[in-house]
Amino acid sequence: MISMKLDQGMSASRIANLINCSTQTVYNILDLFRETNDVME
Repeated sequence: MISMKLDQGMSASRIANLINCSTQTVYNILDLFRETNDVME
């Protein structure tokens, strides 16, 4: 998801559609990454 946004420039809604989650989930994960520079799975 991070790569899809940062490297490929996809929109949050496109990412959400591709991985079958809500747009808000995408924004939450991207925000977490911006704050911590890491995302735990």
